Amino acid sequence: MKDFKQYSAMRDVVIDTLIELASNNSNVIMLDADLAGAIGSKSFREKFPECYFNCGIAEANMVGVAAGLSASGFVPFCHTFGCFASRRVYDQLFLSVGYANQVVHMIGSDPGIEAQAKGGTH
Repeated sequence: MKDFKQYSAMRDVVIDTLIELASNNSNVIMLDADLAGAIGSKSFREKFPECYFNCGIAEANMVGVAAGLSASGFVPFCHTFGCFASRRVYDQLFLSVGYANQVVHMIGSDPGIEAQAKGGTH
């Protein structure tokens, strides 16, 4: 069990947990929507460069890639801002993941008013 008192931000818990998961399972993959600075996934990328993919500002495509990785036996974790993790990728989550019976883990960071300084679309 982690001692959460050592963390000052949720994003640190998320990345440390993903690093721990990837250390124990070589099929863990992280996909990011060009937001490594927002969640701190640079440390994951440095430790597991072959398991990290920056999909750019293309969340729907990222989910499609994750669905394909899942179908190939990988364990994908996708990260984008919270509003994009639900709104922008809905069809891909419904069809490419849910309907196709794949497993893709979505991480939505910076929800609500916390993200206003990072852009007007969210």
